[in-house]
Amino acid sequence: MTALGTDALTDGTLERADLRGADLRDRDLTGARLAGTDLRGADLRGAALAHADLEAADLRDADLSGAVLVSPDYSRDYLLQVFLTGRDATRANPTGARLRNADLRAAKLAGTDLTGLDLHRTQLQNANLSGADLSGALLSGPRRIAGLHDARLAGAQLRLAVLFCADLRGADLSDASLIDTELYLADLRGADLTGADLTGTLLLEADLRGAQLDRSRFLRAELSGARWAGANGSVATWSGTRCPDGVLAVEHGGSCTGVYSAAEAVLPRV
Repeated sequence: MTALGTDALTDGTLERADLRGADLRDRDLTGARLAGTDLRGADLRGAALAHADLEAADLRDADLSGAVLVSPDYSRDYLLQVFLTGRDATRANPTGARLRNADLRAAKLAGTDLTGLDLHRTQLQNANLSGADLSGALLSGPRRIAGLHDARLAGAQLRLAVLFCADLRGADLSDASLIDTELYLADLRGADLTGADLTGTLLLEADLRGAQLDRSRFLRAELSGARWAGANGSVATWSGTRCPDGVLAVEHGGSCTGVYSAAEAVLPRV
């Protein structure tokens, strides 16, 4: 593993640099210019990266466990602003590291605070985000989709996160908090949502086919137009939820089980 001296961390010297396997543990990289830098397999555990520019950086297999990517104090204020003023998909946490277009495939981000970060077009396939805080994160939007295929998000906090059209196929979202999360048109085929909290979650026209839903909580969730043939498991609650056919669960005896959207209802199911 490459160890870097203090001189190598001067302003501007790390842009598009080759830092594969670099040892950057606990280094203060606040505001560092790392755009386009090759950080594959780098050890960034505990590194301070608030305000750092990591746009289009290659962070495949990098270890960012415990890295400080946002200002903890601002994270709390940011979420309060979101609650008070509503979600604004154009505004990200200004204290956070810039990770747009970064490649974080198979990166280790377990337990990391990513509150309110702009992660549009960020590649997170197979990344370990277990227990990470992605509250209010901007993960996708029209033509700006974050790749989360097979990502590990067990126990992650995704409250108020924007995951419009997100690719979450095969993702592990067991026991994740998806309260008030935007998952409109998201692809959740084969995802594990065991024990997930989907209170107020927007799942309009989402694809949940083959998903595992055992013990998940759909409280005041919106499932109109969603597809979920082959989804498995016993849901803990459907209270206040609108089913895929656009009708409240209470009108179906208090459950959306066996209720399909008009489009899916005419298709054969196995």
